[in-house]
Amino acid sequence: MQHQQIHSALTGGLVTRPSGRNSAHPDRLLLSATEAADLLGMSLRKFHLTRPALPAPVVIGPRHVRWRRADLTAWVVGLAAAGDRAEPAQLTAGKLKKRASGGTAGGFAGVQTPTASETQAGRDGQVRAVPSNPKSAIEVTV
Repeated sequence: MQHQQIHSALTGGLVTRPSGRNSAHPDRLLLSATEAADLLGMSLRKFHLTRPALPAPVVIGPRHVRWRRADLTAWVVGLAAAGDRAEPAQLTAGKLKKRASGGTAGGFAGVQTPTASETQAGRDGQVRAVPSNPKSAIEVTV
């Protein structure tokens, strides 16, 4: 009660209406891009970037494009029901390429721990791996 009195005193009794264009016409069947973006809770830019995945718009004229509220609502419900999304095609292609080359996620393809017969002790007493191809060897201190 006290909150309303303070609000009334500060605003001088001005009537405020909720922000957003949709709130003025919640029963509107066709929505502009701005109204549709507001309904979906995204920016207008994100709405246009998402447009290929959205339901088809209703084209009334060359510059008069609208989206059905029911189609957008059904699209959102479908997103929630779909659950897991497929991974991006670029990521899938990269994984397949990595597997085909024998690589692993860490990038250490084919690296194995040397066996006892493949190691030798250095002058300082440390054990070093003896490479099978000395020209391309990397000395590993164990």
